[in-house]
Amino acid sequence: MRRPLIHRQLTLYIVVINGLYFLFGITLIVLGIYTIIDNANISELAGTALYASGVYMLIFFGLIITAFSICGCVAVEKENRCMIITYIVILCITILFLFISGVMVLVFKSSVGNAAKEIMISTLRNQYGRYKIITDAWNVTQSRLRCCGVDDLGWHVYNDSWWDVFINTDIYEKNAKLTRTSPFYKFVPESCCATIIDAITGWPTRTYRDLTRCQTWQYGPPSFTDGPHNDAIYYAGCFNSLKDYINQYGKAIGALAMITIVLLVSDFIGAIDNAVAAVKRNKWEKTKLRQPLLHECAFLNLRKYFGNDTPHFHSSQFEKPFHETNDLTNYFAPCDGQLVWLRSKYS
Repeated sequence: MRRPLIHRQLTLYIVVINGLYFLFGITLIVLGIYTIIDNANISELAGTALYASGVYMLIFFGLIITAFSICGCVAVEKENRCMIITYIVILCITILFLFISGVMVLVFKSSVGNAAKEIMISTLRNQYGRYKIITDAWNVTQSRLRCCGVDDLGWHVYNDSWWDVFINTDIYEKNAKLTRTSPFYKFVPESCCATIIDAITGWPTRTYRDLTRCQTWQYGPPSFTDGPHNDAIYYAGCFNSLKDYINQYGKAIGALAMITIVLLVSDFIGAIDNAVAAVKRNKWEKTKLRQPLLHECAFLNLRKYFGNDTPHFHSSQFEKPFHETNDLTNYFAPCDGQLVWLRSKYS
């Protein structure tokens, strides 16, 4: 049975859409992995796992989308009812979780406010230098985003912090701290110090401009918020830098997730229509297979009645019967619970 044009067009549409899903899935995986690698410590700084959870969910469903896009092409091409139904179920689950993950990333983007700022200050003052995971998170963030502390010109956040007490302990006096006027007193950690930019690539190198001037300078920043400019230290705070960084990737990830959802919904509608067509096609094929059996059964029943005078019949056995049931060339024979109508070739 040749499929109607609308069903062939629908199948082609679903195949094309699944090809786009495959590309979207690969894009989600690559973008998610890049975001995790490039931005692995954001959740530790902001004190929330929403961002990382959302990105991990996008990676997971990028893998799912890539896998079922291939299955979807096979299912609609073969018109296998079980495969299509399975495809639709997976499609519904993917739409739901992809929507949730996209919302999580967008919510995190909007939730980086005063609460997150307070958490950043707390982790910097009480946990930086004390716990490795927090220390690494801050070091990576400050060096990569080229910022220092939380607020702009916010070097004072390190004053009397756990790191300050530990790093500026006077080795000659037990439980004593160096005075701020000491030439050995360090105001900020090394990750706050500016590095030289590679002239060719434009990327920061690991060579500091002036580490001593950055950490211990007494005549301006970081000792004071004003005074002569100190080009060896970062002036920008990490809170605003972090917000800009999240906005840059959060919009891309959220938009990509929502576009994928729109395509998934359109494919969902097409898959349902294709499933209905597959059910009808399977039903027609089963009826077609039963026709010879019904004909043989009906013919034997008629032969019992007519004996050797049984009429010959057309090869096309199933036609709507005439209203004139008194036509002796038309016969009705009960078979398999159905009233099978046969027309004699002499009619």
